[in-house]
Amino acid sequence: MSSTPDPSAPSPWHELEAEAGAQLSALAVMVASGHGLWPPGEDARRADEESARRQREAEAQALELQRRMAALQAGQADDPA
Repeated sequence: MSSTPDPSAPSPWHELEAEAGAQLSALAVMVASGHGLWPPGEDARRADEESARRQREAEAQALELQRRMAALQAGQADDPA
């Protein structure tokens, strides 16, 4: 008499797949949040660098806007209309 496995019982493969899926999900969350990718302190340094870069970009955009406004005003002052 041969015994057949119960089809409703979870197989070891299903358990492994579920565990692997949970680990992959946890890893995906860590990667998406940037958590644990860098050594301690590195996250703060990178955040500071990003903040400084954004500040420089904002300042450059403000200077460009001021330059354009000055050029427009100079053009309007020269316009006899």
